[in-house]
Amino acid sequence: MQRQSAKLNNQSKIARRKAVELRKQGDMNGSKIYMESSLQSKKWGLGIDNYVLQIQGLQFKLEQAKSVNDVAEILKGVAASVASLQKSVSAPQISELVEQIDIGIQDFDVVQEMT
Repeated sequence: MQRQSAKLNNQSKIARRKAVELRKQGDMNGSKIYMESSLQSKKWGLGIDNYVLQIQGLQFKLEQAKSVNDVAEILKGVAASVASLQKSVSAPQISELVEQIDIGIQDFDVVQEMT
């Protein structure tokens, strides 16, 4: 598509040059025909560029949707893990475990200071 757009832009430039040359020579009808051709080629080239941008926008949206879906799947796994952890360990046990970890860290800090 980029090659087609570039080709149309080149055709537009060539037609514009011919239109200017014919106008300098006094041929207004020929100049008008080439200028219309130039504008039409330029319009088609811009249409192709716009189409490419729309396709790229859709591609980006699809990639973004895939990423969101991937994150959703990961979070479902985390939720399942938390649910199974919640079933196997009660809240008081978790609190007691956190307290034991905290005491262990404090003991480590005391030993480190003494060292």
